[in-house]
Amino acid sequence: MLKTIKAKIRNTSPMEKDLGLVFVISFISIIISMFTFGLTFIHSDNAVEISAIRAIVKHKDIFPEQWIYGNGDINLMRIQIFLMLPYFLIGNLPVARMIGTLLIIIFASIAIINMCKRIFKDNSWLLAIPLFSVVVSGVNARDVIIYSGMYTSTILWITLLLTLFFEIRQESANIKKKVAFCIIEALVLSGGLRWAAEITLPFLLLVFIDGLAKYNDKSVANFFKNIYKNLLYILIPSVIGFGFFKVLGRKLTFFVSQSNDLVLPDTLEKLGKNFLTVFKNFYLCFGYFGGSSIASIKGLATLVVFVACTLICFILPISQLIAIKRENESVRFFLIYAYLHNVILLVIAIFTTKLNDYHIITVIFVDVLISARYVYAYFLNKKTMISAGIAASFVLGVIVCVCSMLEDSIGWHKIYQRQREFANTIAEKGLEKGYGSFWNAYANEVYSDGKLRLGAIVVDEYNIATYECLVDKTVYEDDDCKTFLILDENENQEYGLIEYYFEKPIDDWFEEDVPVFNQRTKKMENHRLHVLVYDYDICIRFNNGVFDGVVKPTEMVFNSEGEKTWEYILMDNGGLVHGPYTPIYKGKYTVTIQGTNVDNLDIDFSTGFKDALSYKVIDKTDNGVVVSLDVKKSVDDFDVVLENNTNDEIILKNMLFVKN
Repeated sequence: MLKTIKAKIRNTSPMEKDLGLVFVISFISIIISMFTFGLTFIHSDNAVEISAIRAIVKHKDIFPEQWIYGNGDINLMRIQIFLMLPYFLIGNLPVARMIGTLLIIIFASIAIINMCKRIFKDNSWLLAIPLFSVVVSGVNARDVIIYSGMYTSTILWITLLLTLFFEIRQESANIKKKVAFCIIEALVLSGGLRWAAEITLPFLLLVFIDGLAKYNDKSVANFFKNIYKNLLYILIPSVIGFGFFKVLGRKLTFFVSQSNDLVLPDTLEKLGKNFLTVFKNFYLCFGYFGGSSIASIKGLATLVVFVACTLICFILPISQLIAIKRENESVRFFLIYAYLHNVILLVIAIFTTKLNDYHIITVIFVDVLISARYVYAYFLNKKTMISAGIAASFVLGVIVCVCSMLEDSIGWHKIYQRQREFANTIAEKGLEKGYGSFWNAYANEVYSDGKLRLGAIVVDEYNIATYECLVDKTVYEDDDCKTFLILDENENQEYGLIEYYFEKPIDDWFEEDVPVFNQRTKKMENHRLHVLVYDYDICIRFNNGVFDGVVKPTEMVFNSEGEKTWEYILMDNGGLVHGPYTPIYKGKYTVTIQGTNVDNLDIDFSTGFKDALSYKVIDKTDNGVVVSLDVKKSVDDFDVVLENNTNDEIILKNMLFVKN
């Protein structure tokens, strides 16, 4: 074995040895970054995957009904399957989180190497892996590639399935590989609809286009006879997987906001803005470090990634498309998939306003594969001054980006120590259960090594409500225990509301300079956090809109024309009540408005979303109004508007929501 490796190294060209050294440096640098800066960058979006595993263990169910899934996705095959082993074996949860991501990166790298060798029959992975993992260095992009691994897992499955499907198409796959393809495709599609855009749809179009190019017979019957087996390999696992997802969806709860709806822009102007935003997102994913000195590492890295993005995402893919007829059959197979995949994803992003920069990460990955293979085949294989210049530019560019990445690790241990210290200070006071806003909450579960259990809430000028997304909803059930509340500086300005809801805490203290993720700047920033302790479970006072089927008076905004208590709202003439401004999911509901003289109320629902719902009053009495409500698509901030335009007092108690 050792002799074989030595022989391969001896037979490797000097240029490939240099590229191999850069690959090794890049990979080692990624690991260093993960276990330094990465340990400080565990924000709630990354931490909830640990929370999901805790829910699986607690409820003894791989798909617990108590977990509220986000964005219409089930993340088992994306993240959780890789996190489970580190979670059970390693007590230090931040380290376990990074090991889980490292496993994804290793498997994805192996899949990329295997694909390049089998389809391209070259070593272009020496370019592709450093380019994607190091040069693509935007904050969001680096997070979902290196630190959370959310999109690296997507890349693993795309690359693995494409390689297996290539072998099936070539009729070189044995029965084990065919079965593996079908099982993996079904499992991946069970994660949700987005996988159809990444895999099923481009694979289906690939079969048709590949079939048209391969078979010249004009007979439609013969055409389908030649491609039907490949169609079945795609369709059957996809239907089974997506069918399983739909069956699971009947028992699971999904947080589905309007941003998940596939809706065309209202105007052509918005469509044009979407196009420009997506164009800008390519450069955001590669990274732009504004305000940096041009002579600094960040400044040099900005120049490198700007040039790299222009070449990788635009110039080289177009050049490869022009040269596609010169390629052999296996390379054309990949290129057809690649261009189909990217067109589909970009059309979805532009025409349905999926404008977060990370939505095009897999598009960029495919562009990297196209560009790396094109440069390797047309330039680096030739011993010319141009090829030497390209190789040198690649090496220098990657080294600059590696230095920029490692620069972020300076001072990491102090930040990490403070994050651990804050979480463990709470745990050492004998507290286990608490609440905080989304970005202040779930990271503390990880930094406390699972000693703390948290639920996200929203604190605003009107109310304190649960934020039921990516959470085990049993955390909002009364456990009859002491609980704590974490407030940042802005939330602490609503202390009067906090005191009104929960009364005086039995203990409270301030923690200075606690690193907390800022979702706007995408950075960890030091905050002064206020921790309040109560001798009861404060979840009993939370507002949660229609989630529990009861909208209480405290969940509604009142214009003070009358009186508001915990039990009721007394509305005088001109009294106006509206709220709760929380999500409501698609479906049909029976709404009962309870109180006294409520038949005199003027009633309206979500005036800003008339196209999303319709309603009809079906019964009226002095102490109850019954309304049939049809929500045609999910609404993020659903509200009921109630107004007293009479001279009589109206007492509003609760509103009951029963999903039919």
